[in-house]
Amino acid sequence: MIISTSNQPSKELLPFFPASLPDETIGSRISRYHILRGQPTAHTTYRQLFDQSPFSLTTLVQPHLDKLAARLPGSPKFNLKTIQKENELPPKFSSPKVT
Repeated sequence: MIISTSNQPSKELLPFFPASLPDETIGSRISRYHILRGQPTAHTTYRQLFDQSPFSLTTLVQPHLDKLAARLPGSPKFNLKTIQKENELPPKFSSPKVT
């Protein structure tokens, strides 16, 4: 869940981004966004989400997630941690911290 802590809307905020499904990858979530928004091309979707040309979403660690996190309501830092926790594989395979 992404929580908004700001009372002021930003011009950069997305009008909509789907909530994560259990064990969903970021690639799947972005694909759902593309379909649900009825975007004409992948280029349009990537520009809107990342301000980038299309890039591979098949790597283990996704690039440009910080740009997506900044376009969601709330704290960009919190949004990024939430996306990484919910939608990337490495946190699911990382070993617990030893203290």
